Amino acid sequence: MFIFLFFLFFLLLFFSYFIFDKDFLSPSFLFCAMYIISLGFAAINYNSWGLNDYSSLTFSIVFGGAIIFILIEFICKFVIYHFRFRRVINKIKHKRVNKIVLNKYVTIFIIVLNLFTIILWYKALKNSGLGFSSFSDMMQNYRATTSYSLDSQDIIPGYLQQLAKLLTVCGYFYSFALFFNLANKTIKKADYYLCIPNIVIYIIYSILDSNRLNLLGLVGAFVIYYFAIKNVSQQHSNSVKSLFKLIVSFVIVLFVFYGIRLIVGRTGSEDTDFISYISMYVGAPVKLLDMFIKQPVSDFTVWGKETFVSINSLLRKMGFDIPKYLMHKEFRIYNGISLGNVYSAYRSWYSDFGLIGVFSLQSIFSIFYTCYYYILKKKGILNHQFAFLLYGYFSLALFLHPIEDWFYSMFVSVGTLTFIIIFAIIYKIAIKDEIYIGEKND
Repeated sequence: MFIFLFFLFFLLLFFSYFIFDKDFLSPSFLFCAMYIISLGFAAINYNSWGLNDYSSLTFSIVFGGAIIFILIEFICKFVIYHFRFRRVINKIKHKRVNKIVLNKYVTIFIIVLNLFTIILWYKALKNSGLGFSSFSDMMQNYRATTSYSLDSQDIIPGYLQQLAKLLTVCGYFYSFALFFNLANKTIKKADYYLCIPNIVIYIIYSILDSNRLNLLGLVGAFVIYYFAIKNVSQQHSNSVKSLFKLIVSFVIVLFVFYGIRLIVGRTGSEDTDFISYISMYVGAPVKLLDMFIKQPVSDFTVWGKETFVSINSLLRKMGFDIPKYLMHKEFRIYNGISLGNVYSAYRSWYSDFGLIGVFSLQSIFSIFYTCYYYILKKKGILNHQFAFLLYGYFSLALFLHPIEDWFYSMFVSVGTLTFIIIFAIIYKIAIKDEIYIGEKND
């Protein structure tokens, strides 16, 4: 059953590539590609993980979810391209932005502020009283306290947690500005000096927050920003060369992900080799989802407990009788092998709402990303930079779907509105000018 599922996803990948105009940035192509990677790493451990006993229900959920995603994208693309925006497109085709000019004074101020935030964050960790003998030990204690304890102290002050939102926004915004100019071949040395510090600061923050998924999301945004803009600005379809660059970039990311595991507190994996570690982190959700389907551990005392974590947190603060609970799921072991506790997005949906809920939530998920992508593409990416900037940020949930749900648990929240407002402010004050084709940058 598992091998058949793996084979079917390859067919779906090629099908989505050709049916969606050979666009490897289409939501369906990215969705299937991410699951092929997950299934591929799981296949390495086919015998040791007992994947020969893959259940038909798990097969139906994973394969059915992909079919729903592709079908909805096909419908959304057809509707958008045939019934909407035609007049708008005809008006904007003649003029588009090909360079973003950054306000250097605002950017320098932001760099200083973000550096100050990082320093205060690090001091807060050192003064936390958790006890540590090394940086790696400190991060392990920080992760254990903040992620797996309901009685965790406020290690990071509230004002720093709010300033950290600016770090996140700047990481994405300056990545967007850098790759926008790079893809349009309008990059200058000043762009590197202004953008790279903010990107590096965000990476440092992610390490200090013991959150490597932030880095995966940022790299996913790199891919979206660079290749989408390059394809539009140079007016050619996605090439095999670009796809090769994408694959190479992904391999590099995996090595970085593995390399920093000890730095961010994953000291238990010190003696684990690269293939074993990555296959456990990326491929284990395939097996863990099947284990959960066969032996579910569900708690219906809180509505949408695993799916709507942020919403429940908000309702609790508003006075609703919702107890505090850990958002992290249980660890599982198979045949003496620890597989971790990441189960793919489907686990949370199935746990809270059953099979109907899985397909309903997957449908909404697909509608959001496919409609967003094709409306943006049809109206012109280079003429709607802010919307495209946000799409890169939201694409995190698309890339992480085989690992866990970020769309409903993280993005469906009031906090997301806060991020959008910060994005809008930074976009407004950090951009000095936008140069259109045919204009000169004085």
